[in-house]
Amino acid sequence: MRLPKKGKGIKALGKMSGLSVSAIKDIWEDVKKNHSLLDSCSYHIFVNHPSPNMSRKYICNNCKGIVDTTQKVWYEKGIDHSQPREEVK
Repeated sequence: MRLPKKGKGIKALGKMSGLSVSAIKDIWEDVKKNHSLLDSCSYHIFVNHPSPNMSRKYICNNCKGIVDTTQKVWYEKGIDHSQPREEVK
């Protein structure tokens, strides 16, 4: 599979979505900022985040990073699985 030349992907995405190149770049910067917040946090405490769209979002009380339901559930499952347990025989 050939990758498009640099910059053509953004133009194609803009054409498909109706968003301007600058709007797409702004969204990408928001995504990178959110990942940076989440990566810098040592322990997330997620609470409901009022989201303007239909999908439920959660915000970390510590770092203010935002995740969707799937990300929250898997994070919490990982924390749960990292706790010591009695061995089942």
